[in-house]
Amino acid sequence: MLSILRRLPPYAPALMLLVALTMATLARARVSAPGGEVALVFPPWWSQAQVMSEAAAEGQVIRLGPWRSVVVIRPTTDGQPGGAWLRLNPIMAGCGDVA
Repeated sequence: MLSILRRLPPYAPALMLLVALTMATLARARVSAPGGEVALVFPPWWSQAQVMSEAAAEGQVIRLGPWRSVVVIRPTTDGQPGGAWLRLNPIMAGCGDVA
């Protein structure tokens, strides 16, 4: 076990801390905003039509996000949407105030 620790680069502890903090931030960001609105983050290479089609299948589209792959919806289904990578609080996703 000690030999494994000796082979790690000197920046490994800082990198592990950064990963842990990023995961904790994303876990907190997944909390739904008041009113039930969520921001769906889709793959960036998808067309706007494909993003809107997938978002509309998951709920009422409220507004577009700061990038074409982010859409704010009021979901009508539970769980992770089929094509969306993430389901985030709209404020944490950079989509402004929640209406």
